[in-house]
Amino acid sequence: MEILNVAYINSKSSSGASKVCLQLTEAINLTNKGNAQTYSVGDHSINVNGVFVRPHKSLIYDLKTSLKTKDIIVVFHGVWLPRYWLLAFNLILLDIPYVVFPHGSIVRSGLKKSLLKKVFSFPIVYCFVRKSKFIHFLNLEEQKNSFFLSKKFVSISNGIELIKGDVRKKDKKIVFIGRIDVHHKGLDLLVNAVSKLNDFSEYLFEIYGDGPEKEMVKLRKMIEASNCDSKIKLYPGRLNEIQIVSLLNSSAGFVHTSRYEGEPLMVLNALHNNCPVFATEATNCKNIVHSKNGLICGNSADSISKMLPKFIKNITQDKYQPYLDLDDRSWHKIAVKVINQYKCKLGFEKNISRD
Repeated sequence: MEILNVAYINSKSSSGASKVCLQLTEAINLTNKGNAQTYSVGDHSINVNGVFVRPHKSLIYDLKTSLKTKDIIVVFHGVWLPRYWLLAFNLILLDIPYVVFPHGSIVRSGLKKSLLKKVFSFPIVYCFVRKSKFIHFLNLEEQKNSFFLSKKFVSISNGIELIKGDVRKKDKKIVFIGRIDVHHKGLDLLVNAVSKLNDFSEYLFEIYGDGPEKEMVKLRKMIEASNCDSKIKLYPGRLNEIQIVSLLNSSAGFVHTSRYEGEPLMVLNALHNNCPVFATEATNCKNIVHSKNGLICGNSADSISKMLPKFIKNITQDKYQPYLDLDDRSWHKIAVKVINQYKCKLGFEKNISRD
């Protein structure tokens, strides 16, 4: 089976969806049980970490020529891009099946961002999703919180690169690592909560990530307006995997106050590297974050403000044992599971054996 991933991939910035797309492509090709390619509606003909990314305009040509005789499934990593809809229309004409992998983009709490744009495009998105063979959710929480209550879905989690650093003494800092998008990632909610934090003044909050300059400016102004300059430090720029692992191993905690997610990769990374997690319900992490390794709070500013001091107090009292064994989340095992379940759903060949 040939799995053709389509995503917005930009060589200058990254998102969780694009990172998952590239890692999944690489992992599928290493299984010897399937083949995968990646097509981008962002940058064209680029090489990202060893994965050659083809321009999306070549997808239909490839399907009509070199890929014509193969069992094909196209996977769209997201739903809100017009280029996805146009490609899907062509796939329908060619009678080629496709899957929608939303990465949290169709959960109800995510509709508020760019609301007017989404209202106008909703009928097209609805048809785009309904015409897919099935939806690939990351967990049942994401499926339950979606505004598409289709029975045609699979639930397969993200994988993780099993890089684990040395356990070291924890600094009195709590970190966020990810894309800088103030509304989506709930960074305004975090700043608000920290501004109300009267105790635990010895703890510093550090925000790491890349993103548009306007988002950086917005966040800096927010921190200044809340008089949190001494409590919150912003470090723009993308970290590599080694830097991320080192940072998580030296931090007292990881915080993720996002308004909507599928399943954040960084939460998995934090737990795998002995770093307790504070996250909102909207991150869909209830299945992995619990009282022994962190704390889940509500999505409101009030809930975050009330629960953050409890999280830090638990850290000071050594109440967390955050290490989470994620061997079953290796990208190899996730890739095999994807091939296995996709074939079952599509009726391609006999179901392959599990590794």
